[in-house]
Amino acid sequence: MASQKVLEDRKKTCSLLKLAEKKASSPEAFVKVANAVLKYSDDNTWKEEIKIQLDKREQFTDIYANFIKKESECSTSGCFRNLARKVLAETEDRAYCARLYEKAEERCCFFNDYLLLANEVHEHLGDRKRLEKIYRQMLANWDELPKINTIIEHFLSRLDNGERWAREIYHEKEDNCRVRGDFIRLAVSVFRATGDQEWARRLYRQAQQHCRSRAEYMVLAWSIHENFGGDDWGWVISLYRKAFELCTDHLHFNQVIRLCDWHSQQNIGRTSGTHWLWMVSAGW
Repeated sequence: MASQKVLEDRKKTCSLLKLAEKKASSPEAFVKVANAVLKYSDDNTWKEEIKIQLDKREQFTDIYANFIKKESECSTSGCFRNLARKVLAETEDRAYCARLYEKAEERCCFFNDYLLLANEVHEHLGDRKRLEKIYRQMLANWDELPKINTIIEHFLSRLDNGERWAREIYHEKEDNCRVRGDFIRLAVSVFRATGDQEWARRLYRQAQQHCRSRAEYMVLAWSIHENFGGDDWGWVISLYRKAFELCTDHLHFNQVIRLCDWHSQQNIGRTSGTHWLWMVSAGW
């Protein structure tokens, strides 16, 4: 029981020291905290970082005094990021830089604040654990698909579990799709992020089930062709035929054939002439 209590007391002490390290507002205060960390902590990584910081603060006494003064004047995420870059450039003190980025994160308000912070954490620290924490906070704050796409685009190449995580996020978004546009936008996002054609096609098929108007069929046909090219030409033509069947005048018909001809030129190098057969069959 006694040893358990000692262990719990040590954990509490270290938790308090973490906070004290973060809030140290003068070189002298940091030295006191650092010495306590070296005395009480069992975290060898933390102790090594503290030793490095003590050495650097002894080596760059005046510079660190200025850093701490500047830190006390910071009030925005951008200000802390700027100071972190300066610390890294002048002293290569990654631990101090990391603490400044942590303070920058606490003051993030806008989407771009988080995005810029994530970029710098990736570039200057390479800390994937911290990076994932930032991206998770962004996903908790914003659920609009364009912003989710931006987040996913950034973390796909930076996190080992990036694609698996992207798939989980998009599967959750799929559960919330209700209308044609939801499925089309998600199909485009899934295909561009993961390259999964079958998943994207399944989403496009669900979008087709919700199509009711000429314009909706045209938009769907355009999106499928833009992503898959001629691989699904038969499907694309069938959607243009659906759009044609819903035309009520020559203006509508001309809109359909212009798009159909445009894609025919891209796909087979010439207009297909299919729409003329449609006109005959419809008695135009």
